[in-house]
Amino acid sequence: MAKKKNRKQTIWFVAERIPDVNYIMTYNIFTGYSKHLKEQGLGDSLKQLIWVIRDGVFNLCYARGEFDELVKRIFVKATGGSGWLAKINKEVEIFAKEYLILSRSLLKLDLKKLSDKDLIERFDQLLKLQIKSHGWGQATTWLIDAEYQLFSNYLFNYLKDKIKKDKLKLGPSGVFPVITTPLSPSFIEIENQESLKIAYEIFTDKGACLIFKKNDNVSKIEAELKKQKPALLKKLKNHQKKWFWLHYNYRGPVLELDYFLQIWQGLIREGKIKGYLRESETKYGKLKKEQKNLLAKLKFDAKHEELFRQARYIVWLKAYRKDCMYFGAYIANQFVKEIARRLFISYKQAEFMTREEFGRALLAGKYNTKELDERPKFSVMHGTWNKVYVYSGKKAREFLKKTKWEKEKIKKVDELTGQTASPGKARGIVKIIETIEDMPKMKLGDIMLSETTYPALVPAMKKAAAIVTNVGGLTCHAAIVARELKIPCVVGTKIATKILKDGDKVEVDADKGIVKILK
Repeated sequence: MAKKKNRKQTIWFVAERIPDVNYIMTYNIFTGYSKHLKEQGLGDSLKQLIWVIRDGVFNLCYARGEFDELVKRIFVKATGGSGWLAKINKEVEIFAKEYLILSRSLLKLDLKKLSDKDLIERFDQLLKLQIKSHGWGQATTWLIDAEYQLFSNYLFNYLKDKIKKDKLKLGPSGVFPVITTPLSPSFIEIENQESLKIAYEIFTDKGACLIFKKNDNVSKIEAELKKQKPALLKKLKNHQKKWFWLHYNYRGPVLELDYFLQIWQGLIREGKIKGYLRESETKYGKLKKEQKNLLAKLKFDAKHEELFRQARYIVWLKAYRKDCMYFGAYIANQFVKEIARRLFISYKQAEFMTREEFGRALLAGKYNTKELDERPKFSVMHGTWNKVYVYSGKKAREFLKKTKWEKEKIKKVDELTGQTASPGKARGIVKIIETIEDMPKMKLGDIMLSETTYPALVPAMKKAAAIVTNVGGLTCHAAIVARELKIPCVVGTKIATKILKDGDKVEVDADKGIVKILK
């Protein structure tokens, strides 16, 4: 009698930990993820996903075998020289733009005037485009460098070998960030330049300048501007209305006028606005010239010239796609608030509903507030593309007991290794910054550690002497911002926030990708 073959149990691992998110932005990923990957020519190796939610932190989990096969397929497609990477990247931009355009059009709606049916239909329209934009962008703006940093390592190793082979007097760690930095500004950079122009206008107006210099309380600044400089105040308010969403992330908060008043006040008191403005205006001209000179020396073959061009595009796309998503998240959450108002439940309860539950709750009055209260504390979403199962409390624990997890071994070490995302060296005190609530503890010159970074954490990043992350590659958010700020950055250490704690002293040698723990 033939023995039955032992079926290997699926082993799961946590690929990313995301704080400050909700079901609106996570549940929907199950709907189109696998379908879009298949449409992109990546097969159907990814069959399921798990989200584990504990105390508001969302852990994105993949089956190890499925994940490894998928990232290898993406790497092969991307580096195959068939034009696949360029095609997908362009489509990612198109779908993100469509999502942003729809989101902006919905901003003008008065949701309170819509019928229940119209509200759900409009909300569903937004979520469909969110699914398309989010799902289509996974392959080239995240998975291409997730966990193993296959694409970044491939490009970096090619660059290093080329420099060595041609005996060029260039340091690959310094060259790589320059030739992978995009020549188009992100929304953050556009806002920064507009903000600097406003700051300079205030600075050159003696009356306005005095108001900002003498008042520590920004509410007094606003009150005095209202009396003495109403036209200027209107301009400042218009800037806030244009950019309120910029660091919204998935749940907010929005940027109020106070935030911008504090930024302008700091710039005016520092008195270096003209220099910052000149630097901002000449940045891309200088970068373009530097890139051109380096690429002329390096003389890449046609294939690698195109791959580095796409790497620059990916760096820009990561920021663009995320910003579009954050604007969309703001709009989605306005729908959630309106649904919560109509159901007489809290906003937090509503934001932990699934896509299908919104319709059932509003149109049929079916919802379970006890379940909604449990989900942010402890719940599990297990999606198999055809169906999504949601468990909370005891059921979530029972589900996880049956699930096998990759063992994470953390040894005591004197130094951590990762990838050089932005060169340089710095010493300082560690501050672990994962959420907006963590940011007040960040002081100028601290070393910022994070699982990963996102736009809402930029104010803290600006204070850092260096940035270190657990995850991410050479084209991740932390790497992009660190290059803009010209501070050292090491990414992909995997365990930095688990080994180190607030108050520890470290030396970051980003030239070598090392974080040394100092006694």
